[in-house]
Amino acid sequence: MIADLAIITPTQRWLIGLIPLLLVFWFLFPALGLYIQARVSGAPIGSFGIVGLYLRKAKPRTVVTALIQSTRAGLDIPCRDMEIQVLAGGDLMACVNSLIAAKHGGMPLTWDHVSAADLVGKPVFLLVTAEIETGRLDPSVLAIGPKARPVEAAGF
Repeated sequence: MIADLAIITPTQRWLIGLIPLLLVFWFLFPALGLYIQARVSGAPIGSFGIVGLYLRKAKPRTVVTALIQSTRAGLDIPCRDMEIQVLAGGDLMACVNSLIAAKHGGMPLTWDHVSAADLVGKPVFLLVTAEIETGRLDPSVLAIGPKARPVEAAGF
């Protein structure tokens, strides 16, 4: 066995050692690009967080894009909440855009209201923009449960 190692040249040993590094880089390269994009934009997510998104199959590009967009708009939405929204089958970008529109329109909305309304099937972005355009600014348009205002009452 030791005699066989003597046959391998130093260049071959270097190449054999390089193969595992190339494999690790191959798997982490997409995460590296997202990490650089998030870090440059000021979004609070680490490299292991992005790798975790890949491992949990939580659409990492969508989550990072939404995180960047919400951070730049001044919203404080945790990455974990965004990941939960994606894994639950919600429309993450509609929720983030709704919160941004509500913030700029002066409508008091929280992430919990928007994400819950999205997960029950309400068109959150359309409802929020319609409320802002009419000037009502009533967050009950996204309410769910027996006391919820019907979507038809909002003009849809």
